Amino acid sequence: TGADPLFADWPNADFHLATNSPCIHAGLYAMWMTGGADLDGEPRLMGPVDIGADEYTRYHYVTRDGADANPGTQLSPWGTLQYAVTNAAMFPGDTILVGEGIYTQAVLFPNNGKNGLTLKGGFNTNDWSWAPAAHPTIIRSPTNTSDVLSMASANHTLMGLTLTGGRHGAYGYSGADSRYSFSHCVITNNAQDGIRTWSNPCDLLARNCLIARNGQNGIATHQDGGSSYAREIYNCTIADNGGSGFFDNYQYGRPIYMYNCIMAYNGYGINRPGGPALYLANSCVYGNATDDFARVDGPNIVFQPGDMTAHPGFAGGGDYRLQSGSPCAARGQDLALSGVTDDLDGARRQPRYDIGCYQSSLPETPRYPVTYADAAMPDESGDGTSWATAKKTIGKGKLFRIIRQD
Repeated sequence: TGADPLFADWPNADFHLATNSPCIHAGLYAMWMTGGADLDGEPRLMGPVDIGADEYTRYHYVTRDGADANPGTQLSPWGTLQYAVTNAAMFPGDTILVGEGIYTQAVLFPNNGKNGLTLKGGFNTNDWSWAPAAHPTIIRSPTNTSDVLSMASANHTLMGLTLTGGRHGAYGYSGADSRYSFSHCVITNNAQDGIRTWSNPCDLLARNCLIARNGQNGIATHQDGGSSYAREIYNCTIADNGGSGFFDNYQYGRPIYMYNCIMAYNGYGINRPGGPALYLANSCVYGNATDDFARVDGPNIVFQPGDMTAHPGFAGGGDYRLQSGSPCAARGQDLALSGVTDDLDGARRQPRYDIGCYQSSLPETPRYPVTYADAAMPDESGDGTSWATAKKTIGKGKLFRIIRQD
């Protein structure tokens, strides 16, 4: 555009975009921008990015003691999430900040509503500081036959929320070329799936999430058509779900990247019939009741250095933090360029990364001996100490680093 960019206060060197800037939503989104941020550290949007160093953001507020008749400001917040996401004053890219507490509501993002909204919880309503561990925002469905968050419109971002008590914790099904983003979320005790994206084309990005104790799958995805986005799952702990930790029914689309994740004690660990490659790196898949890996032979899963099948060493009693001796401590890779710089509680990740959604101060544990597995072997009689004596399968429940020969 050749128009005046309309900075907020150009004479005083404030180069943020003004409300009426023609640069808002006029940029071109590219995949390399995933996890990127503007000059203030605020995330770039999925799709309608802005031109320049600033990603313009308008904020609206919701609290338990607010009222929908209010203007939705920090001093006069709205009272319900449904009113916020369907309000006529909303624009694509707006952010709704949600105060601490329990919201017994099932929320629908309608298909004729605004795309690209951010719903961010975990705020102390006294000063609006973000502290999701100390000030959780819990959205609980009134019934387990309704989804906690149902998203028929596209490209929404959910941050700092606990989603519980519904059919699915979050269900995204926009028919547009869409990706739903989840960050710092706890998705637990839903009757069916924790996260479900089930449309053409539709993808997801999940970072620093705990997805546990859901009745069916932790994450379930389905698509028959191509998408502009990859599916990316970083530093997530997916555990104790009744179905698969990750169930993927895609036949087409871009690759899947699953780095620094724990997939433990589900019905299946990773369950997918085919489709594009899943790149698994620095991840722990262990103790899943039926099988750790189902229907993943061949090119549709690529094991990489740092993968392991080992007891993750959870603290226990519903606490998925790592305890002393965990093989997941200090075994992750640096994912700062993918937008992972802290953990689920907001604790800093650097200078080292644990595997899973929580960061600890534990030292790295000694590495397990290498065990070799080769599907071409006739049986499991080998001792697994070399390719010549390799095991036939990865072997559920055995402690080892994965090295795989295709």
